[in-house]
Amino acid sequence: ASTDQPRYDDITVDTWLVATDLPWLLRIHRISSPVPLISREGGFSIDRRAGVGLPQPGAGKALVRSAAGLSGIYDMKGERKAGIAAPAPQSSLIWPQTLLPILEGRHAPGTFMLATAVFITAEAEAEPRWSAPPSLPDGPWLEP
Repeated sequence: ASTDQPRYDDITVDTWLVATDLPWLLRIHRISSPVPLISREGGFSIDRRAGVGLPQPGAGKALVRSAAGLSGIYDMKGERKAGIAAPAPQSSLIWPQTLLPILEGRHAPGTFMLATAVFITAEAEAEPRWSAPPSLPDGPWLEP
């Protein structure tokens, strides 16, 4: 776990990275803020050339399929909007142009949790595994 205090001393972010069944990785954030926040969380960028973004509106998940494989993001609590971003060219060390699955949310003041499952694989036939995201395990992130 790590704790971060962004620009403002009164906002704290505790983060846990949880290894699970590959090609999934869990990111769990517990955020405390006295002010409303807007969050934007990205998955792994993937080659944009011959890439197709497959947002699934309202489902809190987005998948990008490209010649390089599959990259997806899933909101485990179903509270954020999913989309596909196209970062500026040359913002990746691996590919000149990328697509990035993202989650965006608006959050009221207080303490809240973001639970994200991130999916990345070079296996073109791994899409059925995308359909079976992991569940949120018990852990210190569930403690108040």
